[in-house]
Amino acid sequence: MKEVQINIFKINVDALLGDNNLKKIYYYRIILNEEEGEKTFHRLKHYGNVGGEDGKTISTIFPLNKPELEFIGDESLDKSKITQNHIKGYLRYLRYSYKLSEKLIDEIENYVIIPYVKFDILKEKDDFYLNLNFKYRIRLKKSMLETGFEKGDQFIFMCNDYKVHKVIKISQNNKDKIKEIENYLKEKYKISDEINYEQQIIYAENNYPYLPQFCYKVFNFSDVKGTEISRKIMKKIRISNEERMKKIIDIIKNLSFIEREPLKLPSIKLQLPNLIVKDKNENEIKIKSTREFFSYYPYRNPLKGKTIKTYIIMNDNINLENEARDLLNELKEKLQINFDFNTEPLIGSDDKILDKIQKADDFGLAIIFGTNNYEKIKRGLLDKNYISQFVRIETIKSNNWKYAKRNIIFQISHKIGIRYFALESKIPYDYIIGLDVSRKENVNLGGCAVIHDPSGILNTIFPIQIPQEGEKIDIAFIIEKLKNKEYIKLNDKKFLILRDGRIYKSELKKLKKISRDYRCEILIIGIIKNHITFINSDDYGIYLNFANVIFLLPHKTKSGNEKPLKIEEAYLIKNGQTNKFQLNEEIIKVLYNLTRLNYSSVNDNGMSIRCPAPVHYVDKFLNFFHLTGEHYKELLEKDCLYFI
Repeated sequence: MKEVQINIFKINVDALLGDNNLKKIYYYRIILNEEEGEKTFHRLKHYGNVGGEDGKTISTIFPLNKPELEFIGDESLDKSKITQNHIKGYLRYLRYSYKLSEKLIDEIENYVIIPYVKFDILKEKDDFYLNLNFKYRIRLKKSMLETGFEKGDQFIFMCNDYKVHKVIKISQNNKDKIKEIENYLKEKYKISDEINYEQQIIYAENNYPYLPQFCYKVFNFSDVKGTEISRKIMKKIRISNEERMKKIIDIIKNLSFIEREPLKLPSIKLQLPNLIVKDKNENEIKIKSTREFFSYYPYRNPLKGKTIKTYIIMNDNINLENEARDLLNELKEKLQINFDFNTEPLIGSDDKILDKIQKADDFGLAIIFGTNNYEKIKRGLLDKNYISQFVRIETIKSNNWKYAKRNIIFQISHKIGIRYFALESKIPYDYIIGLDVSRKENVNLGGCAVIHDPSGILNTIFPIQIPQEGEKIDIAFIIEKLKNKEYIKLNDKKFLILRDGRIYKSELKKLKKISRDYRCEILIIGIIKNHITFINSDDYGIYLNFANVIFLLPHKTKSGNEKPLKIEEAYLIKNGQTNKFQLNEEIIKVLYNLTRLNYSSVNDNGMSIRCPAPVHYVDKFLNFFHLTGEHYKELLEKDCLYFI
């Protein structure tokens, strides 16, 4: 086993207690009122360990003076009673995150780059560990009083730059209200700046008032896309894991209770799975990398021999008709599909082009050659049942056009419902389902499920509409919907469900009933994408186990900033019983194999997608939906991955 570095550092508990004179454990009862009860509890529970019969007693390793806490008593500090939450609460109380973040602040022209440190405390056997990382937030140097602002702007408040707010409402100048806010700022944050009484008042999403004088606009890359300042900022913040580790070691060097060197843990290397394509005679052929696909034919091609209505769309200042026809001829040869493109290329504004295109009865294809953002015309084409592929003009003129053309052919094939490859090793489940429940507000879509078969073939994408009757959307609700739509059968079947995010106990209870009623077996695994752990290694296709958590690193990136998946929750539901599932190499290998199903681009051995495909395509689809508000049901029913 090869050892790899991970951004986790051992804590010397004796030094932590001794250096900070921590000698007692203090017990408090949390006093909750009806109006602010849950908010108060959520805020206070982070200071220590919550316990007691009613779950409203908190113990800390430092004295707390809060009006919402009633002191119960204390006792001498016994190391055996210290928990992860005690240590985490103490570091939060001392605002270690802010102190460490200050060491990384930087400036570029009119912008301030503010790192914000995030940490967690882990326990392995009898030892405690600090898991520490940082992200960047970028704001304008000048306050919103100086820069101006409008409804919808994102901003941070200078005394709490961890949280980004949005301008919901702007009220006119009100000196009495400003004085009220001033008194609060002086008392709460000890602000002594002279207040401008002529400024407007900002109200954020929590209807909380802010003074523009103390607020700063958050940097948005779309505002400066393609500019020199954008490149400078990206160079500063998009750093490799190796460089990130050096910065972390530097900022903790003065913490006497933290060991200087990060942990080195043994990693287990997984074998790269074979993929299956077909030759001209429909024989199955093994390949290791999708780079090899161009010598072969798709594994599943429901469009073989059919004709697709096709349009070529171009900028009005350049003629690439020959290149477009060459591309379509190669598509015809590789996919064995006829493309009806007898019309002249369409040139002009988006609206004029869309006016010339009639809605397709089935679906069609549009290839767009251009230089600009094509989101508007892409949506307009989808409204007329046309799936589009964008080709940048500079790509055609570049030296790697031959490779890029293959990548375009590969992507188009999956957009129109073809599946170019499958997994050689069959997954031992009847259905592999990726799903997510949307947390977005003001949308009519409650989630999405993606279904793969044992060969890894993506068969179904099913958006989950929010029910009119107000029924709660959870995993059991989605499973029943899939059954009713006849996308799955339940009786005596085996399911692997990959949940994007954490698994809730209420969901397990309902799945238990499904398992009992239909005699089916369900293995459900929570896939955590957003976390603070990274592995400092140039290897990929590896996993490691620490503190009862699996970290799976299936891929590598050109910039060396790849991030593993975090997997700590898995349950086996069988015969109406739910049991914790011990994650083993067999199931980790299944997850790794599923990351090879990259339908978006041709890749070599290391360029897997980061997540198992069922989760990846749920995420891709929901992101597209939240941007457009549309899900184009008819195209999904034809297995068209128009959103990749």
